[in-house]
Amino acid sequence: NQKQKSRCSNPALMDAGTNTHYCAEHIELDPNAMFHKCNFEISQDTTKKCKEIVHKNFKYCYKHLKHWLEQDFLGGDGISKTQELLCLTSRVVHELQVEARIAKFNDITQYQRKSKQIPKFHAMIECIQSHLQQLQLGN
Repeated sequence: NQKQKSRCSNPALMDAGTNTHYCAEHIELDPNAMFHKCNFEISQDTTKKCKEIVHKNFKYCYKHLKHWLEQDFLGGDGISKTQELLCLTSRVVHELQVEARIAKFNDITQYQRKSKQIPKFHAMIECIQSHLQQLQLGN
């Protein structure tokens, strides 16, 4: 049995670093977590937020990234900010791929969690690239 008693019993355990003890629902309890919940408000009348987990360097998840790009990545510095975000996203994907390769032989649950995140970050890269193309065509 690989489960530790100190871990959350939620089966959707989310990676929040090397020794994670929090699931996606309780991720905000860990001040040192590499991830947090998406800040996108689904409906303003009930203040329900998105339940997706996103890397700490991003404000929104892959589903709502376009909204963030349209809000904060426009104007004179929009291209440079978008390029920085693209580099950061590519770096995170690379780190996840390396960590997943290592975890594949050591901890299969860790491997599955890392592998589940990689396609989401690839979707973010595609969204950022299309936003960057739109900005470059507009200038």
